[in-house]
Amino acid sequence: MVKWYMANLWDYSIYKEGDNGRKVFIAEYISETTPRNVTEDLRLEHSRLQYYLQFKGVDAADYRKNFALRNEALLGGLKAKSVCSRTFGVRLPLEAPAARSIGQLPKGAKLVSTEDGVRVWQIRAAEMNSEGRDASLC
Repeated sequence: MVKWYMANLWDYSIYKEGDNGRKVFIAEYISETTPRNVTEDLRLEHSRLQYYLQFKGVDAADYRKNFALRNEALLGGLKAKSVCSRTFGVRLPLEAPAARSIGQLPKGAKLVSTEDGVRVWQIRAAEMNSEGRDASLC
């Protein structure tokens, strides 16, 4: 029997820390997650959730049991942040990006990653120069 899971969509705006300590917008992403993605991630040898929650001093099993939707939002954010870092070649803060639940993909969303069942779309991005700086600030 195949078990079906309701997919959830999460919106994230990814920022890096600028030279002056202010947050600088890099890109906006949407991640699609399910409870199954969380279960599968936690089974991996190099689980993003496990590493992040350990870094924060949180027990992953308790967090999973008590905060199912937050786990999905966190996983989607970690995946989106990883895609952003690889795409733009920038170092990002260790904190996971804030998530906002949305009902549907916006028009023009571009699928940029499918990894471990989590799909990530890019919505918009800052214009970057060759050094990875927001061109509007140069």
